[in-house]
Amino acid sequence: MKSTPTPSFVPRALLDRAALCLFIAGGPIMVCYEFLLVLPDYQETSQNKKMMYIFIAAVVTVNIYGNLYQMIKAHVSRTEFTTKQLFDIPNKKYCSICQQNAPPRSHHCKICDICILKRDHHCWFTGCCVGHTNHRYYVVMVTYCWMTAVYGNLINLEFTIRALGGFTMWTIPSLFAPHVAWVTRYYSGYQFVVATMTSLGLFLLIMFTWLLLIQVLQIRHGQTKHERAKCITNYDLGVTENIEQVFGAKWFLVWLCPWIISRLPSDGLVFRNSNAKSL
Repeated sequence: MKSTPTPSFVPRALLDRAALCLFIAGGPIMVCYEFLLVLPDYQETSQNKKMMYIFIAAVVTVNIYGNLYQMIKAHVSRTEFTTKQLFDIPNKKYCSICQQNAPPRSHHCKICDICILKRDHHCWFTGCCVGHTNHRYYVVMVTYCWMTAVYGNLINLEFTIRALGGFTMWTIPSLFAPHVAWVTRYYSGYQFVVATMTSLGLFLLIMFTWLLLIQVLQIRHGQTKHERAKCITNYDLGVTENIEQVFGAKWFLVWLCPWIISRLPSDGLVFRNSNAKSL
């Protein structure tokens, strides 16, 4: 096996770079908002509860950014395999762009400019493709982002209503365009910040709910994005084995820490299908 190039933490595309910077900076901004504006507003909150919030924030932050790091760091392309290994695999295909054999379930990414093993999709916010070896980190990261969005919106609800002067017929419409409410002096500068962060929180909740739902449906049926679009169900091994195909043998532990080793049952070249054959 030939040596593999170290994955670059700087995305190739400008849009990916901007999205990654936004994702990295977004977390600290949200944390500052919660601890500097929201939490102090709850005067009755005990010290123990505040410590609990800090602990939860620390766990969530480590898992989101830890999985982000592991996802970018992982080797997901066919470059880690020799030409002979690629030649010997069954049901291989030929990539006219790479001008080399490629394993089944792999696809060429125009942005990464390489064939990705068991490619699911290209993620803008990480600047890399979601594939065989980093699918686990992507799903766990999105799950923690979704839980954070749910928890944050629920915790902030009472604070937001109070900060915006109560719930009126204009509250919801103003969240769609908080800048208009600020320019027309319907909201003060402070209320504008609260309305903007609330709008962002609701948007993130909807986005992460959608991203997580897609992954749940695909993993449930042992599919990638391409296979789901083409209604390919050859790799559906049942719920338990489908989960192991993505998260590895220790799938129940990967949710605790991104550095837990959980070996995958496949090497990215050969996959069992629903008839227990290798493809």
